[in-house]
Amino acid sequence: MMEDFTEKERELRTSSLTRKQPNTGSKETSLDEVLCRHKERKPFAYGLCNECYEEFMKVSGGLDGGSDPPVFQRAEKERLGKLSIQENAKLYSLCEKTIVSISVGKY
Repeated sequence: MMEDFTEKERELRTSSLTRKQPNTGSKETSLDEVLCRHKERKPFAYGLCNECYEEFMKVSGGLDGGSDPPVFQRAEKERLGKLSIQENAKLYSLCEKTIVSISVGKY
């Protein structure tokens, strides 16, 4: 299933289809075929129902560009925040040790 989705995504990237052209699909996909889990719904674009298409666009950043989709940006921001907290804790600990050393007269 994931391989099919990846293959379809690759096909769509190489085509000139855009969000402004709903109800489009690849040459192998019928315009009536829904490739997402909502088989009973009407296809909206790229073989997805409207709900799944909107979610895909939100998560991925879209088909045009989107090299840094919102999910990646959020995860990177969280990672950098955690790294900063760890670095600040190390720096604080070092400063604390230096102050103790100076007050004891070891420095």
